[in-house]
Amino acid sequence: MSVRVNATLHGIEFNSSAEIRIDPLLTAVVVTPSSMTLPTSGSEFFNESATCHPAGCPPSGIVFTWSLNNTLGTLLNLTGPTTILLIGFNTGSITLKLNATLDGMRVNSSANITIMPGLAFDSVSPVSAKVPVGGTQVLTAASSCIGGPCPAGVTYIWSLNNTLGSLNSTSGPSVRFTAGSFTGPVVVAVNASVDGLYAVAVSALNLVPSLSSTTVSPASSLLAPSGSQTFSASTLCTGGPCPSGTAFVWSLSSTTLGSLNSTEGQTVTFTASSVDGQGTVTAIAALDGQYAFGTAGFKVSSSLPVLAGLTVSPSQASVMVGDSMPVNATATCLPAPCPTSGIGYAWTLNMPLGVVSPLTSPSTIFTAGYTIGAARLTVTGSLYGISASATTVITISASPVPHLVSVTIIAGQVAGRAQALTASVSCSPGTCPGYVTYLWKANNSLGNLSSSSGQNTTFIEGNAAGLVTVTVTAFLDARSVSNITDMVILPSQTTVAKVSVTPTTATVDAGGSITFRATAVCFPDPTCPTSITLAWSTSNGLGKVVPAAGYSTVFTAGQKGGILTITVTATLGSGQASASASVTVNPPSSGPTFLGLPAVEGYLLLVVVIVAVVVAVAISLGRRKRGEKPAPTANPSPAPVAAAVPTPPPQSDDGRPPLPREPLPKEAITTDAPTPAAPEAKS
Repeated sequence: MSVRVNATLHGIEFNSSAEIRIDPLLTAVVVTPSSMTLPTSGSEFFNESATCHPAGCPPSGIVFTWSLNNTLGTLLNLTGPTTILLIGFNTGSITLKLNATLDGMRVNSSANITIMPGLAFDSVSPVSAKVPVGGTQVLTAASSCIGGPCPAGVTYIWSLNNTLGSLNSTSGPSVRFTAGSFTGPVVVAVNASVDGLYAVAVSALNLVPSLSSTTVSPASSLLAPSGSQTFSASTLCTGGPCPSGTAFVWSLSSTTLGSLNSTEGQTVTFTASSVDGQGTVTAIAALDGQYAFGTAGFKVSSSLPVLAGLTVSPSQASVMVGDSMPVNATATCLPAPCPTSGIGYAWTLNMPLGVVSPLTSPSTIFTAGYTIGAARLTVTGSLYGISASATTVITISASPVPHLVSVTIIAGQVAGRAQALTASVSCSPGTCPGYVTYLWKANNSLGNLSSSSGQNTTFIEGNAAGLVTVTVTAFLDARSVSNITDMVILPSQTTVAKVSVTPTTATVDAGGSITFRATAVCFPDPTCPTSITLAWSTSNGLGKVVPAAGYSTVFTAGQKGGILTITVTATLGSGQASASASVTVNPPSSGPTFLGLPAVEGYLLLVVVIVAVVVAVAISLGRRKRGEKPAPTANPSPAPVAAAVPTPPPQSDDGRPPLPREPLPKEAITTDAPTPAAPEAKS
């Protein structure tokens, strides 16, 4: 409000005024929400609502203080217009208090919070399980609360993440899952809820093939007393191959006929006793709670011939490298003769000095390699579970004609984009003859060979970068050996390989600016030439980059908030690389206003207007105080009698009153300056 005073002395009137500000009076404050129920470990956001008289509360100046009446909770903020209450692990009640103070006036408010046991988690048993195709699994949910037992009325909702199976129900604490016909993972989720609180738990089920059968091989065996037979078990599953982890348990129909070396494992060995008879061996397979069994029969007979031994001819021999020779095995039985069929043979070498073929016949062919040494060739025969073996020693000696052993590629001198290549061969025994021939090949057209034959050639690179595999094959007496080498072709011109920008993320206020810098790496020379170009761009109109080219730029944000991407693209020849940075533009602050402008700008405008008015008034007063006379009239009045007039103010050198050096006080705006009285006319 404004107070004005007028004063008059000797006909001269003065006036002045004063501005009086009436501050708002804080009358009340309210906490929102004022009451509620929260679970243990819960949280809630609270804010204030203050009331002031007569014209509302100011945007700042009110001091808010939050507090609790006990330790059942914790406040994140103790001051300010808002706070967050964090509940502990105990039940009870809390009073949230708020004190508000403005210019010495203090008001308060409170909120009442009741704490009940909170739903902490929900669990499913089992947490994970394997379920065979077509099988079932019972799932049970259990809930737990913090601060006490869970209240009555907990409800459960069950769901599946796919259609590989089904549930007998979608509600209740327990359900039954039934697997379909396909394998794969299934996630079963249960959502527990009570009094508006929720908890979720899951069970991971893996649908696996269903065990359908077990097979034991061989299906039948005929054994002599003390003979042995190895049995193997295999399984068949529905829905796919049987997974690993299948367990096997073996048993005999009669232990008087023989014994097993083990009752577990995929294979076992049965050894017959001296008692004649027939029996079975059984294998039970167990997989993820499923079972399947298979059987095989055997017969023990003392009337069968027994394999007494084996002989090999020749018992020892010598062979040149690369040559072949026949080897024969002969079986002896008691009583003689041995049966014409039923004896099994197996040939083995103690070291890789040659090749044996066939491996399961009484007669075989040994072919020597190209390494000098002695090889032990062993044959093992089996008849009605009785085994015997024999060995021959074959000495591999040098051949009068060298044989190719290996070829290597030697890289020679590099001339520009050409590489010299030389083939080097080794023979055994001795050195290779001079009539070895060579064949060179490249696996693609990225390079060329100067010659495809001969011991030497030159690889000539093409213009495209890449990898070329060069193969050389050496030939000698119908025998050949090969080797390869890889040729890497680098780009013929420098190209840009990578570009990076710093910073990669930034935040700037509306109207603000930030500098971004780019770094480029080239290939094969990491230092990029000056001909490289770097172009900057923005993803939207939230700001601009200046300059738009070069290793650095300055981004200036506009007056809108948001997120944009700044991208720099490096170009060198036909190669390009780019990098980007994410920029967040903060929106301009709203703040208080005055005269329709932000507060600071509004008050500055008012000051400018006041100064202009003061200058105008000062100029007007200066003109009136210079006493300029009015123009003469046609009928002049009688000469007036002299009267006292106010003393004019001091004059400057040019006859004008000096202008004030300081701005006029505020009172000069509303105070009327004294006006000299007009001279009185006398007749």
